[in-house]
Amino acid sequence: MITKKILNTILLITIISCGQSQQNKKMTTTEYTQQDILELHKTVEHYEEETHYGVRVVAANCNFEILINDRKVFFINSNKIGSVINGAYAPINYGILKSGMQQITVRMLPPVIDRKTEIKHPKLGNSQLNIEIVADDFMEGVSTGEYSVFEWESPKEVKYVKAEGIDIPYFTQPNLPVYEHTDSFEVSVPYTIDGWSKSVNLLTNDTDELKALTEETVAIYEELRQNFQNKKRDKLANQLFNNERIMAQQIYHLEEDVKEQWNSYFEDYKQDNFKMMPLENFRLVFYGNGKMVGLEQIGPYNQWDSALFSKYVKKGKNSFSYGFYRFLLHRPKPNAKLEVI
Repeated sequence: MITKKILNTILLITIISCGQSQQNKKMTTTEYTQQDILELHKTVEHYEEETHYGVRVVAANCNFEILINDRKVFFINSNKIGSVINGAYAPINYGILKSGMQQITVRMLPPVIDRKTEIKHPKLGNSQLNIEIVADDFMEGVSTGEYSVFEWESPKEVKYVKAEGIDIPYFTQPNLPVYEHTDSFEVSVPYTIDGWSKSVNLLTNDTDELKALTEETVAIYEELRQNFQNKKRDKLANQLFNNERIMAQQIYHLEEDVKEQWNSYFEDYKQDNFKMMPLENFRLVFYGNGKMVGLEQIGPYNQWDSALFSKYVKKGKNSFSYGFYRFLLHRPKPNAKLEVI
């Protein structure tokens, strides 16, 4: 016969055990591996019509950044006066989470004085920038043809130049150090992704909060740096899984696309003297209207690019090249740790 005292003891032990079990369950987190990354194509939903969006750029005498929904999708930082970019293209689905109106920010930046030093001019001078957002609907993997959904040109005025005997367009605000324009355009994509849309807004003016946020960001970047340096693919897969999963859906990746994208992170390993560079000379930057953070270099070398980068010598070459890992971080919910997005 079980006495009341013994029964109460058994119940108490059971309750404690269940409580600990639930607590351990909550503390358990999924550990992803490289194999999980390579199988991401299984998570991608495919549609009868899959629309790809991109931006085409014509630029002269300037550098630039193009952001979609406050996420940088295309930028150039080493153009010098006299340099022309004609029709360069970059995909922008990475900045699109769902159908509807999208924000685009175009930021014109000064050209460099000399590519060897990468020191920038103090003013824009006669910069020129034209962009066009184009769409292409793919049916069963076949393009149906590009069409334009948005166009923008930097403001300019035409002046007659007597020495040339012709009218020449000039940028209307040559004395500015930076020129920024924000606009909107509409897209239609078959997917809807939360991404960073429900993440915690990290913007703050509080000195202590900024210090803590910077330290947390640096710690994650340093972990990424070490894992790239030591070729820890499983550890990198665990850090990058959500980022790769979202991107795979945005670009409608098939199995071979997932593999190619993942392997692209490790192409630099094949080069001579590969080395991940230390984190230094950087600043904390905010994107996604405050919901994403990253570390970017202050300059003059590689200004505005990621502070997480490698240095190597291409086989058969004598000069150094660089590989940049342009990851951003978000806090998915209050009190959660920052993670790559």
